[in-house]
Amino acid sequence: MVNHVVNSHRGGRIKEFRLEITEFDQSWFEFALAKKVEIFHSGGEKHFGYGSWFLRVPSTNGLEFLKDLSLTYLHITDQDFELLISNCLALEYLTINYSMELTNVSIVGLSKLKHVNFSNNVEVRSLVIHDAISLTSLTLCKLNSGCTVQLSNTPSLPNLIMKKVLMHPCLMSFSPECHLAYATNSN
Repeated sequence: MVNHVVNSHRGGRIKEFRLEITEFDQSWFEFALAKKVEIFHSGGEKHFGYGSWFLRVPSTNGLEFLKDLSLTYLHITDQDFELLISNCLALEYLTINYSMELTNVSIVGLSKLKHVNFSNNVEVRSLVIHDAISLTSLTLCKLNSGCTVQLSNTPSLPNLIMKKVLMHPCLMSFSPECHLAYATNSN
């Protein structure tokens, strides 16, 4: 069904591409990027593997138009993730759920990034966010008990929301103007 819709699309651009299915074909992501998509959300029950295919595409591959990226059941290495998001220059919203391979995550220099939701990524040992000067919301949910979080140069971040995070507060480093809110409820 998705292939039929993708193959019949004749327009020059698409604003939003959302998938909530069990099977994912990376050509759909490539199609969305070619159409200069601004919002890309993938979800479902199977793992979505990027591999390194985007290393082979030209630097003007459509990533620079992404404003909202949400990926669920993600299979991608730390290095490929950093390369992927470093090319998303317009990115404002980033959601990563159920990553299976990410262990040491760095999000650096995304000056337009406003909201990050990093949930159910139990393999992650460290999360570094640096020079995200527009970041106003960071939600961390269900992270590894030994995960360290470092935030620096995030002057617009008033609140850090943590839900069901098993880490000790001393493993965190963040700007003094940021208020830590810890929620233990199941939401």
